[in-house]
Amino acid sequence: MQNSGTEKKSLYEEKYERESLALAEKIFRTKDIFPIDGFLLKRYIRVIAGLLGEEKAGKIPADGRFTIDAMGYSPRIAEIVGSPDYLFLPPSTYYAIVVSPEQSRMNYSDPAFSFFPGCMGEVYKKFAETIKAVTKEDAAVVQFKFNVRNVVDLTKIHLLRHFSVKMDTVDGRVADMTSLKKKLDGLAADDNILKDEYVKDAMELIEKLGDVKAVLPKIFAGDCAFVVDSFYMNYPNQAVVLVDSNNDRTLVFHTKKDFEFDSGGERVYPVFIDEESVIENLEKMNFIDYHLNPAYIEDRIEDIENLFLIDAGYDVNRLSSFEIERVKSENEQKMPAIVGELHDIKQKLEATKKTVKTAILKNASLQAKYCLAFAKAEFNMVNKLLCFFDTTNFLRRYFSDQARLFRDLEPFLAEKKYYILKKLTQQIKRSEMND
Repeated sequence: MQNSGTEKKSLYEEKYERESLALAEKIFRTKDIFPIDGFLLKRYIRVIAGLLGEEKAGKIPADGRFTIDAMGYSPRIAEIVGSPDYLFLPPSTYYAIVVSPEQSRMNYSDPAFSFFPGCMGEVYKKFAETIKAVTKEDAAVVQFKFNVRNVVDLTKIHLLRHFSVKMDTVDGRVADMTSLKKKLDGLAADDNILKDEYVKDAMELIEKLGDVKAVLPKIFAGDCAFVVDSFYMNYPNQAVVLVDSNNDRTLVFHTKKDFEFDSGGERVYPVFIDEESVIENLEKMNFIDYHLNPAYIEDRIEDIENLFLIDAGYDVNRLSSFEIERVKSENEQKMPAIVGELHDIKQKLEATKKTVKTAILKNASLQAKYCLAFAKAEFNMVNKLLCFFDTTNFLRRYFSDQARLFRDLEPFLAEKKYYILKKLTQQIKRSEMND
């Protein structure tokens, strides 16, 4: 039954919008974005001035109110300074800005590199006391320094294997605290190093820093080091690097056209991201397998059919099972071709247990393969690749790129957004239970 009557539809729209907001807050943690204004914003602007210069920092209204994520990134500030990646300073340095220890509990609005959330978690652990001390009067700046000299150069990006992280303030307060801590620790270990110059340097630091006696024993003095295998980046070109360490080979998926690549003799294979190349190469690398469970396929068919009906003007959220089956029957000839193909695959699986999956999928379309593919390894990065072409698998998109999924859902019709969020909530619960 198609919707009719604007008054009745508006009542349901109001319900869907209200409940969708609650569901989105629950599954995307939309409240977990840190607000900054007043003195916190002024500290933030001071850091931006140090990174981008006074001119760009001056564009940010000091009397404004913004929100930042766990890395200190703000989409609104990105618009103001005219750079979606304003925390990235080419060629190979990325920054995070911490104005409060509370940021550690925040979400990530749009991390450019997939390994950042995990790394920031370690940063918040190791530098916990340093962050507490610094943010009482200042903002902490976290610097990610990559071993690749130019991460913009895709011919070198496969060499990214490790990077270091250090923390400081704009005026170098953390470096001074670290230096003083090392001097005191060195003196405690060996008092033979005590010289007039040594005492003079230490006293100058003490005078400069003020009373840091309580903080000094707790701060983490040093840099964090991280090792990277496979990773994802979206600046300035989409690139996903998959390392098959078992076979000593690397795939570099990219979106840069007319890309000439010289691996220098290494087993590195560049692959332009298109529908066919992604599936073919993930199969060759043995990074994906296929869901051949008839119940799973039935769920995918149901989602595709329901989303088609919503787009066609039917509100499946409030139709009975009988009514849904009737409108599906009425629109059977209009359904996307993938629906019929998935039904055929499901029937073949149910018909015999002897049929091997390679035979069933041998003549399957690329769309069917995307619907049924799942990542065997490198879960996050492989699923980012699959998401390029399977945009209806909202569970996969949730686990691989929440920020992008959340933005894509925003313009949907109220009934469509509600259906997706409700289904996603159920699937996430089931997924967590299986884990």
